[in-house]
Amino acid sequence: MKQPSKFSENHPMTNLKLLLLSFFALLLLSACTNNDPIQARRDLLGPGDYGRILATSLMPQGNDTSFGKIENAGRGVYLVAGNLAGTQSQFLMRFTGLSGTVKTAQLVLPIHLVAGTGLDFSPSMHRVTGDWQEDSVTAVKFNEQYDRLTVGTPVFGPLDSLRKNTDKDTLWFDIDSTLVQTWIADSTQNLGLLVNAQAPDLLAEFHSRHSLTKVPRLKLVLSQSTGRDTTRFFAPSADAFIFTRTATLPPDRLYLGNGERFQIFFSFTPRDSISDNATINRAELQLSVDSTYSLSTADGFSFLTYLVDSVASVDPLEYKLGQLVISATGFVPNTDRTVRISLTSLVQDWMLRPEANRGFVIQSISPSRDVTRLAFFADRSRPELAPRLLIDYTVPPK
Repeated sequence: MKQPSKFSENHPMTNLKLLLLSFFALLLLSACTNNDPIQARRDLLGPGDYGRILATSLMPQGNDTSFGKIENAGRGVYLVAGNLAGTQSQFLMRFTGLSGTVKTAQLVLPIHLVAGTGLDFSPSMHRVTGDWQEDSVTAVKFNEQYDRLTVGTPVFGPLDSLRKNTDKDTLWFDIDSTLVQTWIADSTQNLGLLVNAQAPDLLAEFHSRHSLTKVPRLKLVLSQSTGRDTTRFFAPSADAFIFTRTATLPPDRLYLGNGERFQIFFSFTPRDSISDNATINRAELQLSVDSTYSLSTADGFSFLTYLVDSVASVDPLEYKLGQLVISATGFVPNTDRTVRISLTSLVQDWMLRPEANRGFVIQSISPSRDVTRLAFFADRSRPELAPRLLIDYTVPPK
């Protein structure tokens, strides 16, 4: 008689295996149906046997803005004139090495950009009456040492044209030739020129002598004994923009700035709310821009983030900066209303080495570049606008 196979469908072990396979298939089908590829494992294992992906939003334990330190802008690549967002700007220029008999004189200023909604741009040129140095002059040091009488007449196209053709147009000033001849006759009288603009809600940036693309020039037409005129161009031997803040900024904001060197200190303590063995998947600082007190241009704003090496004083805040956080450098277009800064690697390091967490500082990448400024909401009573650190993290299995 033929013996039944040990793999017969009536064998108990065979039935058990088929039952288990059906059970696993049912679990996998359920997981796929619910679009959760790890649900089958979760259903089989206990709640402590798999990790969890969590998220939290942290408010800063401390923040501060460094106020009121106006930087010398003598090495800036632009010269700024005008009034915008509570800031009034002027610039100084000096030309040396001049010679000859001056027939006509003109100042040539290549335009970089025009900002603001003002309808009038009427710059004026004045003779400087006090000494100044490019590498140290500020508005306070200069102390308005210039003659109020104008010595030059601006010649330029319509304002709309300047706005549309920025970095292509040029502003010309016809200068009193007798003033330049005085400089040639007595170099001690050559203290330079000041360019001012009083019209509201308008700011113009011109290329300075430190620009990599264009530079201002003094164009002189010189009379010769032969009866033929000669044209010569001179680049500035020194130039710098100076400015003052004409409006009071609210103290309940945080600021980043060029020229007036605002910088922001932040302190967060993620270990207070995140377990020690968590893996940081993403950590992003979010700052909400207050456009009312910001001064932005089409160039945007670039920043750097530094670790704080030590805190010497809390009130007033005094700190020593440490290394640059390479991943937390960035650029903010003038249209952005929320600034996002990635701090993932930094927060992970704080989780592993809490003693290294002394906070961090955000500051401009080029403080002498122009007068742009970013204002951020800092009111903790409005968490949707206040600074916040958003963290996604994974907690491993128990």
